Amino acid sequence: MPDAVRLVSQYSGKKIRLAQEVQGTISLASTDPLSPDEVFTLFQKSLQERGLLLVPGDGNAYQVSAARSETAKRRYVGAVFAFEQRAQVIVSRLRAAGGEAEVLASDDPAEQGFSVVLLYRDSTEGYQAMISAVERAGLNNLISTPTLPAASPVQEK
Repeated sequence: MPDAVRLVSQYSGKKIRLAQEVQGTISLASTDPLSPDEVFTLFQKSLQERGLLLVPGDGNAYQVSAARSETAKRRYVGAVFAFEQRAQVIVSRLRAAGGEAEVLASDDPAEQGFSVVLLYRDSTEGYQAMISAVERAGLNNLISTPTLPAASPVQEK
């Protein structure tokens, strides 16, 4: 990894540092010549595929870091509706209230329901934000929410 960081840094003209916790190797290859920006983009995509982040710093500086747990999302089916339009309206209300949600159709043709899936950051704060969005949207009685397990709390930052 240090060699790839040094080469991309030199070729792209960007100052790239490697965080101490990051280890491993990375290979970059192309059959065509690449511009400095294309090399940088290829490097960034390769890092993302390995669960690493390229965090911008001041000016032209970047740091390769391990993905933070706060980016991990939990998924929870909060409700199932017979009609997609109704599920979309509920998702719109949740989003307007600051929550994250999506509508998913069943893969099973025998099932005709549409699920409203709640998305929230894998932390106590993320869980609380999701609960607050459901309440702000006035959907407490329509959407079920997961309980925060006492024995195994969600991961903190």
